Amino acid sequence: MWLAFQGSADDEYSAPGDAEADAAGALAGRWGPVVWQASLAAELDCAVVSAVIIVLDDAHQDRPLLAFAMTDPACQRRGIGRWLIEESIRRLDGIGVKELHLAVTRSNPAFALYQRLGFEVVPALQPSLAPEAPGRSL
Repeated sequence: MWLAFQGSADDEYSAPGDAEADAAGALAGRWGPVVWQASLAAELDCAVVSAVIIVLDDAHQDRPLLAFAMTDPACQRRGIGRWLIEESIRRLDGIGVKELHLAVTRSNPAFALYQRLGFEVVPALQPSLAPEAPGRSL
């Protein structure tokens, strides 16, 4: 996460440990239970280079949320993150989950990827979410 978000619009970490704590919190259920069947990682040479974490968002009636999607900058633009998100969607569909939401700033380069994947801009579910939070119906 440190490498993936460093210098981006979503960079909120002052040190690698901050990113590690954020990831650990997400995996421990900080935003809701992790949907393990749809949370995936890609490895290269025994190191995680991309990952997605899907949770059932406690703050929004347990709606499925793409809490994190990240790819090491050295491995970006290879379709790894896109494939992980698409596979997560397939796995959600396989367990009967027909929607997936996320929150992202328009200035994040991933915003265009989410649109290509079929996410649509929907009104915020509550004031704490960015008004440009895309939602996707499968």
